[in-house]
Amino acid sequence: AGRPSKLLLEVKEAIQLFGSDAVKVHNPPTNFTYLRNWYHDGFLYHVTHDVEPAVPTIEELALFQDCAAAEDIVRAQNQIASLRLKLEDRVIVTSGELLGMTGTITSISEEANEATVSIDAKEGIMDVVVPPIHLRKSVRVTDRVHVAGGAGDSRVGWVVAGDGTELHVLEDKTAQP
Repeated sequence: AGRPSKLLLEVKEAIQLFGSDAVKVHNPPTNFTYLRNWYHDGFLYHVTHDVEPAVPTIEELALFQDCAAAEDIVRAQNQIASLRLKLEDRVIVTSGELLGMTGTITSISEEANEATVSIDAKEGIMDVVVPPIHLRKSVRVTDRVHVAGGAGDSRVGWVVAGDGTELHVLEDKTAQP
C-alpha cells in the first residue's frame, strides 16, 4: 500500500526518451530541464503572471455548502453573479450602506471594477458607484430569464416565484437555445 510516487517522469526516463544531451539534471536530482523548460519532481514548473482570478462555478460552490465558511461561499456566489452583469440590468445591492436597495445599471467598467447604478431613493433618483461584486441581478415574478448555470442550464422561461435566493422558473418549451 502507501502513496504512489508523484513523479510523472523520472529523470532517468527523460534521459532515455530525449537523450542525455537534451536533458540537464539539477540538484536535487529529481529536477531537470528539457527544451528550456524546468521540471520539478516530474512536473513542468512554469511561472506566469498572465492569469485571471479563478472563479468557481455554482456547481463547485455547492460542494462546500456545509462548510463553516458560509460567508466565503456567499462572497464567491456574489462574484460569480457580478461577472454576468450588463447595462440596463435591474440589480440589488448586497452589502454596504445601500444594502437592499434596487436600481438599474447605467454604466459598467470592468477595468475600474465599478458600476454606476441609478437608484430610486426617498430623495429621488440618484446615481451611485458600486463595485460589481456588491451587486446581484434582481428579478421579479413574470420576468423572462435565461438560466446560465446549474441543472437548468441554457433553459429559458418565466419567473413564477422566488425568495431572493431561489427562483422558480416555468420553462418556455418553444424557446430556441
